[in-house]
Amino acid sequence: MPLLRNMTNDAYHADRTAVSKSWLDRINRSPAHFYHYLHHPKKTTAALEIGQLAHSLILENDISRYVVTPNFNCSTSEGRLRYQDYLKELNSDALGILMHQTHNRPKREELDALLLELLASQGKISCTDDQLQTVKNIRDSVHRHPAAKQLLAKGEPELTSFYTDKETGLLCKARADWYRPDLGWIVDLKSTRSAHPEEFRHSAAKYRYHVQAAHYLPAFDADQFLFIALEKEEPYAVAVYNAECALPAGRAQRYLDLLAYKTCLDQNYFPGYGEDIQDLILPTCATRDLN
Repeated sequence: MPLLRNMTNDAYHADRTAVSKSWLDRINRSPAHFYHYLHHPKKTTAALEIGQLAHSLILENDISRYVVTPNFNCSTSEGRLRYQDYLKELNSDALGILMHQTHNRPKREELDALLLELLASQGKISCTDDQLQTVKNIRDSVHRHPAAKQLLAKGEPELTSFYTDKETGLLCKARADWYRPDLGWIVDLKSTRSAHPEEFRHSAAKYRYHVQAAHYLPAFDADQFLFIALEKEEPYAVAVYNAECALPAGRAQRYLDLLAYKTCLDQNYFPGYGEDIQDLILPTCATRDLN
């Protein structure tokens, strides 16, 4: 299957022809949530997520899309004026419209929103010096971790693949953070609060990383799927996990999600949480100490 090397991340997410892992997550919540997402996509913004910056620096060694913006103190008149001057240099007309709309008294959140809008129009993303330094520290921790360093020693970043699911016939897609064609391995970076084995496995279950592994492997005809878990706070600990043991559950859940999606398409019906009266059953933790 051909691998697309030049497809941008924005183009990948804008595609509405193939089933992605994020589609499966929304279908799993309810078909109604998926349908709403599909027809009311959220606008992308230039707001930074640490994971984005980590991907760019660690995998591509390219942070040209990111603009380090000063942290203006808008609690003072001087700081607010400096922020307005900064925005004026980016686009004086846009600032003039905002000043007119707010009677020359824009709030901090309105200035922030304008900054993100102006940067997004240029394909740029805002970040602070602190955020950039954090990601540099994370990168250094990855390079010090023997297994993580070895995994990223060879390979290619941000590869996209479209493929047809053999069981359902649905067109699917996947975008690998890092692919090792020499080994047949996919490597995925996950920024996380805790990379500790006990806590990361709960994150994996909550965010359905096992479903991601099951969805990506056939896209690249790969043999192994590995996660590099990156903590976002000092000491920026790193751990590497192989998804092999979680794959049976991931494949089973993925099949159920794909089947639900196919049924909705065939019937042109995307229900919510059910249309009958349901029993409210409390979780075990709520009644454990009552018996």
